[in-house]
Amino acid sequence: MDQTDDDLVRTWLSGGDIAAFGELYDRHERPLLRFLISLGEEREAAEDILQTVWIKMLERAGSYEARGRFRSWLFRLAWTTRMDARKQAWERRRVTSDGDADPGSATASPDPSPRDLLLARERRSLVDLALDELPDAMRETLLLRIDGELTFREIADAMECPLGTALWRANEAEKRLKAIVGERMEA
Repeated sequence: MDQTDDDLVRTWLSGGDIAAFGELYDRHERPLLRFLISLGEEREAAEDILQTVWIKMLERAGSYEARGRFRSWLFRLAWTTRMDARKQAWERRRVTSDGDADPGSATASPDPSPRDLLLARERRSLVDLALDELPDAMRETLLLRIDGELTFREIADAMECPLGTALWRANEAEKRLKAIVGERMEA
């Protein structure tokens, strides 16, 4: 019989069973990576964020309360880690553009080149463009549902909102997405 995530967390924490940790990693690594990429991260950046998520999970696993919601806890950790990384990148750009930093100490610009932007634009599908027009909370709810394959209860836990709000956001996001795509196809 397969162990639940909570069983694996308990096994890993109680005896340091690396196989239990490995199983947790195997179960959640790909869905977490897909989720981060679906939020607009380039693959390399998403992989970097994902490594930070696993480090934070190792540090915080002892504070996880086993209630059958490990997956949503982990996705929430991924979401907040991504937001922290975006804030740090924005702060680096702001400091560099304000001239507050020593020009010799500035890291490579996180902004993509014009060529990269053109290639990215060509690869994007109509649905991706329409997703960008959705409010953040709706887009993230929909992506947690589709790419993260979370249940609505897990989404509500991950986004720290009521279950009804998660359901409404997903439903409203789908309606708006269909309308946007429909308008673009007619144009």
